[in-house]
Parts: sequence; structure tokens; C-alpha cells
Amino acid sequence: MRLYNTLSRQIEPVRPLQEGVVSMYSCGPTVYRSPHIGNFRSYIMADWIKRILISEGFDVVHAKNITDVGHMRQDRLEEEEDKVIAAALSAGKTPEQIASFYTNIFLKDEELLGIMPASYLPKATEHIKEMIELIDILTGIDYAYEVDGNVYFSVSMSETYGNLSGNRENSLREAVRVEEDPLKRDPRDFALWKASEPGRTLEWPSPWGMGFPGWHIECSAMATKYLGQQIDIHTGGVDNIFPHHEGEIAQSEGAFRKKFVSSWVHGQHLMVDRVKMSKSMSNEYTVDDLIQIGFDPMAFRYQCLMVHYRKRLNFSLASLRSSQIALERLRMRVKDWSLNKSVKLTRSRMEDLRNSFRDIVSNDLDMPNGMRFVWDMAKSDIPDGSKLELLLEFDEILGLGLGEYSNYTQDVSRFDEVLEQRQSFRDAGEFDQADAIREDIRKSGFFLQDYEHHTGFRRVGHVDSLGKVDRRISNGNEVESLLHAPSETEFSICIVTHNYLDDLKRCINSIIPLRGSHSFEIMVLDNFSSDGTYEWLDGVKETMGLRIVHTDHVFGTASAMNILIKQSLGKYVILLDTSVESEGDFLSIIGSSLDDTSIGVVGPWGLRTEDLNHFHEINEGGADAMQAYCFAFRRDLIEDVGLMRDSFRFYRNLDLEFSFQFLNSNYGIKTLPNMPMVRHEHRIWTNLTEDIRDRLSNDNFRRFHKKWGHRADLVGKYIS
Repeated sequence: MRLYNTLSRQIEPVRPLQEGVVSMYSCGPTVYRSPHIGNFRSYIMADWIKRILISEGFDVVHAKNITDVGHMRQDRLEEEEDKVIAAALSAGKTPEQIASFYTNIFLKDEELLGIMPASYLPKATEHIKEMIELIDILTGIDYAYEVDGNVYFSVSMSETYGNLSGNRENSLREAVRVEEDPLKRDPRDFALWKASEPGRTLEWPSPWGMGFPGWHIECSAMATKYLGQQIDIHTGGVDNIFPHHEGEIAQSEGAFRKKFVSSWVHGQHLMVDRVKMSKSMSNEYTVDDLIQIGFDPMAFRYQCLMVHYRKRLNFSLASLRSSQIALERLRMRVKDWSLNKSVKLTRSRMEDLRNSFRDIVSNDLDMPNGMRFVWDMAKSDIPDGSKLELLLEFDEILGLGLGEYSNYTQDVSRFDEVLEQRQSFRDAGEFDQADAIREDIRKSGFFLQDYEHHTGFRRVGHVDSLGKVDRRISNGNEVESLLHAPSETEFSICIVTHNYLDDLKRCINSIIPLRGSHSFEIMVLDNFSSDGTYEWLDGVKETMGLRIVHTDHVFGTASAMNILIKQSLGKYVILLDTSVESEGDFLSIIGSSLDDTSIGVVGPWGLRTEDLNHFHEINEGGADAMQAYCFAFRRDLIEDVGLMRDSFRFYRNLDLEFSFQFLNSNYGIKTLPNMPMVRHEHRIWTNLTEDIRDRLSNDNFRRFHKKWGHRADLVGKYIS
């Protein structure tokens, strides 16, 4: 087997230190909540490595840690953040209880995804002794130092620090993503042990006082305990390379004076709309989420097979649907082939095919080409019995669980007698009776598929369960633009919603009474809500006259808004937030104001700025920007102004960007006083943590400022 080694930056053969045995360590989950499928991509990658090595005759000793003391991310360590504790407190449970709960979920999800169990699943809380011993070694040789109960690794003592990630000297300093800790001798140094803050729940005694371990030391201590001071393969995601794996190498090689790992293997990110899957972006899915939507978890494993592990996988439910359909077809072929196992190829020909497949997948986990080989074989004229035998052998590596479908004939043998009767009806041309039998069998949970020489089966449900998914869109290109079509109504009221159903109901119900005096359409984009919004919208769309678009993942705010703008058919378009409630006829005020062709945007909550850095709210008069709580414009201006920039996934400061597009096209912005509207709590904002709010807002402001920061000429031109 040959793998790309992140350390050497080349594909190398796996040469185990011990003959016939490969030691492998994988950075496991932090068990403070359910892992998302992006996490599982790297675990599936490690599983393929293990399966291929086993097929080559190696014994694989695999350790995968369970971090149950908190993630201890380097950029949060100095802030004393422990996510296990935070999650436990919010759930009213002890850290031990919540860690155990999510550990069980992780193990269940691994089983559903066909991931083989690790040889060892060490928990961080059960290996504090080993961590302290390792830290003690490092302090004893001056690779680490203690300050006020905190122990730091001295990066300057490591000659190889930065080799894995490529970060060196100045770039290493820039990569330290927190405010400088005054206790450190060097800002690059990282914590091995932290002194407990008052009231901390998870803490342990140590030679340096009560405290808790840093993130990096956990893996070094557990890896060396179960696998030794030198390991053949270490796996993880690319986000582990720096600082985590860099830290592991430094502290392990510093302590034991040996090369820690022979091959570092890292899997690339799983992306949604080119953005990494993460909680802060509201674009993550758990295995249970996929099941609730109607997918088989194995469809995700199949999808991972189709993209090389060192390439980013752009995930969507549409692509997952394609993977499930392909997986179902493969399962059906296994069922069909199991009906005709007798005829086979010669032994030498079979061995040639086996070797060809193994050569492909053993070349740096080239699973996509491995799957091409599988499908070429499946479509070839090789006898069915040989296809079945080969595919089941290949599946020992693929891990799709196809073996259970090879005995499918046992499940359907109870239909043998009625199938004979159905065939006699077909032979006699009595197709109504034959169809009646087909329907009876379908009600029993099986769908009949007639082939030339036999009748096959598949279970009802796999494809049918995707009906809800089929009604969702995966990207904005699936929605046609109606911007060049003539207006069909006076107003298009556009609402993007993501959960918080009560807010959506309040917003829509406050608008409906205006139908007596205005013609308008209410357009709602359900941005992959999970709180019953989908069902409620489908239930009321006819009675309320709603136009609805459902997405199959959480779109960025700009992309979601653009879809509604493109689909709008009103003379005036109003972007309305679900936190807003109407208290009267705001449409007349908006319509009459926008009849002034010098005005591009109106709304009740305007903004002004003097320096393009700070904006303050105004409630009357000319403005430099309009807040997106209520943002109204004439639809025909979009051809001149353009749509929103899709790179704005978060809503904050997107309204500044869009406003400046109107200013740049010489259209004014006006704040309308005394609008009969009220703003309620904006729960999407208030339910984010402060650090996530700041990060997402600042990212968007930087985007805005990069494009418009030099355009002071656009502001201050207020319309009376």
C-alpha cells in the first residue's frame, strides 16, 4: 500500500516497523455533541486504510482517542473554554454523563457508516496519569517550563517544529490565533497543562497544582501507551495539521528522541457551497439528520468513495440522493447475481481482476477509480456468479455492507408460489391479474422488477422516502430568473427563514390582512429548517397563497435572498426579516416612496456613516444604507444594480454591501418615518455565541470594506 505522507509531501509505500503488524492512530471525536458527517469523512478514510492493509495480510492495531475533557483548542485555551463543561451545564448534566451519551452516539454512527471498531478507544479522562508523566519528562529536559501552575512547551527547543505544516518562524507567530499570553516565554509556545480557574468541574491534581491537560498532550500520551513511542500511520483531517499534529510531533519526539510517526495521512474538508461544514455556519448534518430526511447512512459512505480523500468534497443532498440511487442499483445487482451463482470465470482470470482492483485502491486510496473498476465489471459480460464473488471481496475494502444482500433470495422465497401464478397470468395475457399480484407484493414491502429471464426484488421505501428531498433545491441555478418577465403583482414580499417557526408565523400573519387593499405575493425560502417549518409551510401555502422554495441544505443568506429576488414578480420587492411584525399598511408608504425614480431603496431603519467604518441607525431622512429588517426597492433596478454577492453567507453587514450597490448606480436611499412596523428579538443573532457573532460579522465587514472602503464619494448624498 502507498499513501501520501503530509510530512514528506510525497506518496510513499507503507513499511511497518514490526513485520506483519501496522500501528495506526486516529484523532477521535470530542464528545460534547453529536459529530457531523464532515468529521466522519476522515474516519471513513482511516477505515479504508485499515481494510486495505488487512486485505494485504497485515494485522492492524488501531487506537482512536475519545476526548472527554473538552476540545482544548489552542485558540480557546487561554480563555479557559471547555466545551464538554459548557454543554453539560446547558443540559443540566455532569460532564461525565454528557461525554458518555455522545460517545455512544459516535460509536452507533460509526457502525451505521460501516466503520470497523478500533482496537483501542482510550478516553482522555482515564489517562491523566500518562499525560502528567509525559509532561514531567519534558520539563525534566527543559523542553517545557512551568509558570503559576501552567506548563508550556517551548517551541524553540524543537528543531523540527513546522516541518509538517510548513509554518516557520514569522508565519508560526502569525498562526498563533489568540491574544498573547503574558505567561509564555514565546507566543508560539503551547500549553501542556493549565491551572484550574475557580469553580472548574473537570480538574486533576498534578505536580504543578490542580489543573487539566492541553489538547495536544492527550494524543501523544494515549498513542504512545497503546502503540509505542513510534507509530506507522497517524490519520486526521487537514485542520489537525496545525497546530495539533505539529504539537504532537514536537512533544513526542522531544520526550523520546525518536521519529514519532512514519506516515501522516490527512483527509480534506467536506464542504457545503464551498464552505467548510461547521456549527457556526449552520450547514452541518449528523448521521441522524440524514436518516430523518430519508437517507441510508451508507449513501454517505458511497458518496465519499466518489471523491479522493485529498480533495474537498462538496456536499449536497442532491449529490447524496444520486449516491443513494447508485448504491441501490449496486445492491439490486447483488440480489440479481445471487439468483445465478453457478457459472464462473477461471481461477487465473478471477485473480487478475482481484489484483487489478487492489492495485488501484492501494495507490493512495484511489477509491474513485476503484469504483469505476467496480461498475465496469458490473456492466461487463462476466458471468453473474463471478461478479458476485468479486464484488463481495471488493466490498471487504469498500465497506458498503453488500454481503447482506447476497442472501436476498431467502427473504423473498415466500413469494415463489404467487410468482409462478403471476407468470402464468402474464403468459396467458391476463395482465390485470398479474398486476394485482404485483400490488399485493408491494404492500408486503417489496417492489417487483421484471428482467428477461427472472423477476427481481427491491424493498419499497429507499427511493420513495426521498420524495421530500426531491422537492428541495441544491443550488440557486436550479431556479430560473423571472426578472425580465413583466410584473404580475404590486409587491413581492420576500422572506428567508431558518427555524424559529413562531417568528415566521407572526411575520406572515401580520401581512395577510393587507390583501384587502393591495395585490402582493408572499415568497418564502425555507433555508433547511428543522423545527417543523417545512411541514407548516406546505400545510398553509394554498390557504395563505404563499410561494415557497425549500432548500436541501442551509444556503448562505445572499444566495437565499437572490433566489427570491430572481423569482419575484412584483413591481416592488420587499426583503423582510422574520423578526419584523406589521402593525398597519406599510405597503402604501413604500409604494408611494419608490415612485420617486431618484430613490433606489427605502425602509424604516436606515444607517449613516462618516468614515465608512462606523454606521449609526437613523429613523428618518436620507441614508447611506438600509438595514435588512425591511429593505425595499423596485424590481426593474436589479438589471442595473445586480444581485447580492454570494460570498456573503452570513446576513450581518450584507445590507451595507447591497445598499452600496444601489448608491454606486446613483440611486438614493431613504429612511421612512412612522412606518407601522415593530422589530422583535432577532433570535438568529441572540442565539449565537458572542465570539461567533464577532467572527462572522467581521468577516463580512472586511468583504464590504475591501470593495467599498475607498468610496467615500458615495456617502453623504442624502435625499430629503
